[in-house]
Amino acid sequence: MVIERQFAHQICTTLFSLVYGVEVVLPIEVELSSLRIVKEVELKKAEWTQARYERLYLTEDRWLTALCRGRLYQKKMTRAYDRKI
Repeated sequence: MVIERQFAHQICTTLFSLVYGVEVVLPIEVELSSLRIVKEVELKKAEWTQARYERLYLTEDRWLTALCRGRLYQKKMTRAYDRKI
């Protein structure tokens, strides 16, 4: 009975959780100012909007860079695999 529960639980889990016993949490942190912080700093609305837009743009740029690097890595691994075959 205990073994059946363990296998039922393991069907819906990731490889990381099976190996390490915990769920993976990606350390991604986006630092966007909240409205409360803006009021404390007393920025004008236009300045706050511009700063928020710039941070979102940088976040999107980093995401696209990571995506491109991931695709390059996949191509590299495919070529290496094809060479071995």
